[in-house]
Amino acid sequence: MESSEINTIINQYEGKESAVLAILQDIQSKEKYLPKEILEQVSQKMKIPMTHIFRLATFYNALSIKPRGKHKIDVCLGTACHVRGGNKIMDKLERDLSISVGETTKINNLHWNPFDVWDVAVWVRWLSSMGTFMGD
Repeated sequence: MESSEINTIINQYEGKESAVLAILQDIQSKEKYLPKEILEQVSQKMKIPMTHIFRLATFYNALSIKPRGKHKIDVCLGTACHVRGGNKIMDKLERDLSISVGETTKINNLHWNPFDVWDVAVWVRWLSSMGTFMGD
């Protein structure tokens, strides 16, 4: 992403510090993640400490400082899902995909995360550019 594109996004929000999260979301929607160099540019342009920018980028699950796969798999690990075997699904994914939570496969371009749902038994979401699968 060019510096001018970053400046355009920041200027859309008039450079307001209260808009940092929205700015990071807009950048990630174009880049698919938040590279360190871009976070540094945002920090410099907005005169916000890099520690604050980095803290936001790593706190919210919607943001990522690592590239994510084209396809995303979410596994529910909430109480109801755990009781019904959500952890077994997670273990099987780790074995079959040879990746840990939050990682991305190199071959299949899959990325997966745990999430919490209170009102379903076992829930797996597969999100891709081709469509969405949800099951219980």
